[in-house]
Amino acid sequence: QHRILISCPQIPGVEGTTDLETALAAKEIDSALVGGPAETRGESLRRAAGQGWTCLCLHPPGNDTDPYYQVALSNHEFGAVIVPDLPWRFHPAIAEIRRLTKPEGDAGPIESVELELHTPVTSGSLVLDPFSIWVDVIRVLIGEVENIAAMGVPSGTQPSQRLTVQMRAARERRAEMTIRADGASEYVRVTVT
Repeated sequence: QHRILISCPQIPGVEGTTDLETALAAKEIDSALVGGPAETRGESLRRAAGQGWTCLCLHPPGNDTDPYYQVALSNHEFGAVIVPDLPWRFHPAIAEIRRLTKPEGDAGPIESVELELHTPVTSGSLVLDPFSIWVDVIRVLIGEVENIAAMGVPSGTQPSQRLTVQMRAARERRAEMTIRADGASEYVRVTVT
């Protein structure tokens, strides 16, 4: 029941513009879907939230933490509702794991989670994407991460070939995520103890 009124940049078959100011000035808009390159996503989200719109934003909203803070301020000031697009938490397999591991569930509480992810070779950082998206699955299963340790190849803040992250949450629940950019077909394997 939604109508797309304008896109920025223009999407084929939809009225659009390359000028963000023109898109923000459009009448009758209630919400915005914010995506695009990570370099501009945070600013687009901040500006859309400044309009007071409900925003669904592809995750992560930017390359650093600054856009997060800007969005939080806009949310407080203008009353915008911001929802990150983190669809994997709603996958039927994750929903079934959550059902089985509830206190009254058949499997009992989760002790640990291992997530292995294979992605195509990338020139970007495995931290920005896909880790920042898939860590949400870990958080849904074990709770908020309290301690984290990571190793990447190449070493440093921009690993592009392999990333291994060990996480610990309350009550000694732990998780390990391994991401490999190896050019093989994409797949994900989740093991829950």
